[in-house]
Amino acid sequence: MAIIDIKTPTKSELKYAGLLIAAVFFILGGIVYWQTGSHRAPLTIGSIGAAIAFFYYIIPGSRMFIYYGWMKLISPIGWVVSHMIFAITYFLVLTPTGWIMRLLRYDPLTRRLKPDSESYWVKHRTGKNSARYFNQY
Repeated sequence: MAIIDIKTPTKSELKYAGLLIAAVFFILGGIVYWQTGSHRAPLTIGSIGAAIAFFYYIIPGSRMFIYYGWMKLISPIGWVVSHMIFAITYFLVLTPTGWIMRLLRYDPLTRRLKPDSESYWVKHRTGKNSARYFNQY
């Protein structure tokens, strides 16, 4: 079983995937040029992207092969980024919220023990009309 399930693309997704692949290679080449100042490496990276896009559109039978190869190559990046977003959300939003709730002694689930109480039973108010069970929303 695969870690990341790659769905079958639609025709409109396949139509623009070649341009997207070429754009990613050109952006990567621009980043390499910006960081190194070299002309050879960005030109090579851009040429690879252009060649992939060329074969993608000239040979329609290769589209699915290139698309699936590209998705397999890029999917680990998506996995890492999504897990980073979840971790950032957890540690920057949920953890401070929990700390603030503990600091203010806010107990929304009433889990705190009350030694002086007779029972921890929570009374539930029921309605007199049994027809309300059929109207849940």
